[in-house]
Amino acid sequence: MHRTWQGAQKRENGDLFTNESMSRTQDPNCKLAILVPIFNEDERTIARLLDSLTRQREVAPSEFEVICLVNNDLPGTRKYEEVYGANQRVLRMERLTDPGDEHRITVLDCSSPGKEIAGCNVGKARDRLVHEATKRFRGNGRNGVLSHVDADVYFNDALFLRRAIDMFDDHDVIGVAGGKWREAFLADYPEYEPEPLRAALRQIGLWKQCVELANYLNGEPVLQAFGGSNMLSRCYESVAVGGIRSLEVDEDKEFGRRMWRYAEANKRKILVKKTELKVVALLRISERTGSSFKAQVETVLRGKELVVAENGPS
Repeated sequence: MHRTWQGAQKRENGDLFTNESMSRTQDPNCKLAILVPIFNEDERTIARLLDSLTRQREVAPSEFEVICLVNNDLPGTRKYEEVYGANQRVLRMERLTDPGDEHRITVLDCSSPGKEIAGCNVGKARDRLVHEATKRFRGNGRNGVLSHVDADVYFNDALFLRRAIDMFDDHDVIGVAGGKWREAFLADYPEYEPEPLRAALRQIGLWKQCVELANYLNGEPVLQAFGGSNMLSRCYESVAVGGIRSLEVDEDKEFGRRMWRYAEANKRKILVKKTELKVVALLRISERTGSSFKAQVETVLRGKELVVAENGPS
């Protein structure tokens, strides 16, 4: 434990960690923090996530908290006006400005002028969230659980948080790799005819499964990989392995591998619960990020086939 604390202290002095204290203190009973990086999101997406948390059962509100980090780059950078506008609308959501005492939601504004993250990306946002949450848990003397999710997921399983917290009752467990399935809300895309779009999404779902199978056969351990949309880790160990690294594209897949190596070296455990601990992730029909699916939808609607190449998706 002491060695892990030293790692946390060392990382605390990095560029992303601030000495600012959040206005809302952590409940002494808090066991799990849900970390949500928000970048250029629709308010409906955030509302779905927050609504799903109100439906969680067999878990007291004091046992978990939500930390949202709304972030964008500096003025003058690519798509700044679009991203800044979307972020500011999210920051004005009543669910975030006045969540009430029962739902412990804390918002970090890294969007407004003077508060931006220079060169922001999902890795920087996740790393900042890890360190802010670790600082809060340390104040309570607890090696708390971090639930890393995307802003476009929601918890369809009403017992998700109860199961997640209970898995970490075993103090040797330092991480859990969860699963997900994808869902698209057709009403969000009125520019498409519903039935052809529904058929296209079914085909894309099968294509994604084929991609994962191809990656697995090529040696990619997809069944054990940590994915940013649903992974859980203890806060001290998350910092001890170096946190989550800044990447311009995609997630820090090495974070999961570093956690596995740490577990092996220290005789700790990482659980793979791809079926038992699932979230629902939004299948986006846009060009917002590399993991959005507009190109695939357009390909299918034009009557062309999606191809699974030897080295992954095409």
